[in-house]
Amino acid sequence: TSEGIRMNAMPRYHWWRTFFLVLLPRTLLESTLAVVGLLFLISTQKVQDLILNSLALAFVAEIDDILYVAFTPHRHKRWVDSFQPMQMNWRGRSHRCRGHLWHWCV
Repeated sequence: TSEGIRMNAMPRYHWWRTFFLVLLPRTLLESTLAVVGLLFLISTQKVQDLILNSLALAFVAEIDDILYVAFTPHRHKRWVDSFQPMQMNWRGRSHRCRGHLWHWCV
């Protein structure tokens, strides 16, 4: 960072707050959008409508990124881009746990 400050850990209450206010709602919304969108596409009869509906679904799925790029000031984008990824210390947790965590976060 420009100030030379490096955060090596995140307090547990920040992690839970981030999980419940950001990760969980985003995962639920995107999962719901995927299921409803696929059902919407499956019910389409014509090829032209399928193409238009798939473009509309892609737009709805990407609108949060479009809004971020359009309305976030450049200095905030540079600040967010300067963050280093957090390293996880798994302490013997199984690969299955990692798989579930990867599924929920992605």
